[in-house]
Parts: sequence; structure tokens; C-alpha cells
Amino acid sequence: MAGFKLAHINHFGSICFGALIITCIKVIRFLFVYLAKQAVKASGQEDSCAGKIAKCFIACGDCILRCFEKIVDYINNSAYAYMSITGESFCTSAMDGFLLNMKHAGAFGSAKYFATALIFLGKFGVTALNCFTAYALLNVMSVDDNIGGKNAPIVFVGLITYLTCEVWLTLFDQAILGIMMSYAVDYDINDG
Repeated sequence: MAGFKLAHINHFGSICFGALIITCIKVIRFLFVYLAKQAVKASGQEDSCAGKIAKCFIACGDCILRCFEKIVDYINNSAYAYMSITGESFCTSAMDGFLLNMKHAGAFGSAKYFATALIFLGKFGVTALNCFTAYALLNVMSVDDNIGGKNAPIVFVGLITYLTCEVWLTLFDQAILGIMMSYAVDYDINDG
């Protein structure tokens, strides 16, 4: 209950502010791409050399905005993790969390790559196991092979399993970030 109160009552505005920042960046990126494509289409030079150059600039701008979005998202996640440890405000937590990440970049980087590899293996393994189980169950339960194909149910099971793994294993990624943040704060406070 104390954690719920801290997150949803004391820091509700901080959570909303972090979400607002990401939403604003996504809206800017969407508007940039949409308006730029509409401008190229309205100019009537879609297939010309100038149109292809404009499409290249649009793709570069979208890539830069997507990169900026990923950086801000990582800083947001670090701010949330630091905020859960110290109880400070969003902006202070974002700055301190970012500086803590930079100070312990090797530990955070290795933990992030390790967690990403485990998450990928988890998604792939659980999805493959569920698809194999669905295939085996369909083979055992089908009396007549003329009823229909078995591919559609297996694809459906695979899709639902992957989406479920995406949601639940993202929590694992957040837990790794929280543990690393706690480790770094403890390391700094107690001088190693």
C-alpha cells in the first residue's frame, strides 16, 4: 500500500509529466512525417529526383526524431526508477538518474544487453513452446483431417503468446533497470 500511495498519489503528476513528454515527441514526429509526405504529394514531384531527395530527407528526419524519442524514453524510465528509490520530483530524478547512468555506464550497459538477450530468448522460447503445444494438441484432437487447416490456430496462438510475452517481459526489463539503479545509488552512498 505504501508503494501504491507513493506512485499514484505522491508522484502521480510526475508520472503524467513523463508520459506527456513522450506523447509530445510522438505527436511531433507523426505530424512531421505526415505533413512532409503531404507536401511532397501536393508538389506533384513524387517520382522525380527532387521528390526522391525529399523522401530521403523525410526518412532522415523521422530517424532523428525516433532516436530522440528513444533517448527521452530511456531518461524517463531512469527518472521513474530513481524516483521510486529516492522519492524526489520528476525533473530532479531525471537529472540524477541520467548522471548516475553516465557514472556507471558499463554496469548499466552490460545489464541492459543481458536483460535484452534474456527477454528475446524468453519471447522466442515461450512462443515456440506454445506453438508446438498447439500443434501437438491439434494433431491429437483432430479426428478428421478434412475439417480445415491447422496453420491459422497455430499462428493465432503464436501471435497472442508473443503479445503476452511482450507485456510481461517488459516488466522484467523495468525490474532490471530498478535493480541496477538501486545498486548504483547504494554503491555511491556507501563508497563501494
